Amino acid sequence: MSTEHEESISLLERSDSPTESEKGLPLAKRAHAGDRSRWLTVALSAFVLVDLVVYCYLAFTLFAPPGAVDDLELRSQYVGLEEMYAYGVVNSSRLAPVLNKPRVVGQVYPADPHRKAPQDEHLTLTPYGRMAIPDRHLQVSSKAQTIYQFRVVDFGMERCQLRLKLPALDAPLPDPFHFAGDAGVALVDVYEAPVLDRLMDLSTLSWARKPPFRAYVGTFAATPEREVTLPEFPCKWGEVRTFKMSCAPQNPDCVVDVWSSQNTTWGIIMYQHQTV
Repeated sequence: MSTEHEESISLLERSDSPTESEKGLPLAKRAHAGDRSRWLTVALSAFVLVDLVVYCYLAFTLFAPPGAVDDLELRSQYVGLEEMYAYGVVNSSRLAPVLNKPRVVGQVYPADPHRKAPQDEHLTLTPYGRMAIPDRHLQVSSKAQTIYQFRVVDFGMERCQLRLKLPALDAPLPDPFHFAGDAGVALVDVYEAPVLDRLMDLSTLSWARKPPFRAYVGTFAATPEREVTLPEFPCKWGEVRTFKMSCAPQNPDCVVDVWSSQNTTWGIIMYQHQTV
């Protein structure tokens, strides 16, 4: 009797205990879950790494100094024209002088060498907010001098000439026109800086940081309601020519203060005359 009881217990224990295949099944599931967890970790790490790289690239692009754009070469679109005209077999059309408006205009103050040039003095309200108007301010006096920058344009128009034009004293202008000179004539000296390949940064322009102006160009004998010019000089397409306007030593208290808008051409402009 006892033997039969022991056998039944033994059989029950063997039937209730897991088989070898049943023991291995949870281990396989755990191994599979571990592999999946590792792959998810790798994928998440890669996603975070890509996000960091993209973020760093965007930050570098947005906050990089603008000098990279200024360093780009100004390539000529007039490829082959110089060689073609050099043969002397091309009869070019006669063209009227090109009127070239200044790209950069700013004031400097000898008595205050670190004072920055004014910017955005004229603002207007638009549907997109307040925007600067492309006006140009010629201001020459015992306290202020004005720097002009022009970029020479157009191949074959490479004889340049500066012109100063002033309105009448009683002309109805948006901004006041101030003028003073000896016997109704203000003598304005013009000096040129070395030829540059880029425009000045007006936000950093001051008397202390202006380029050197050593080459004397000429003297304007300016009077209201009259246009005066200086002699022509050679200029090459793509060059940046920089000029400084100041009162002549023989007329140190001269005053020429006039604004030029996008619709008017008061102040200094540059003519370009045909050379081919």
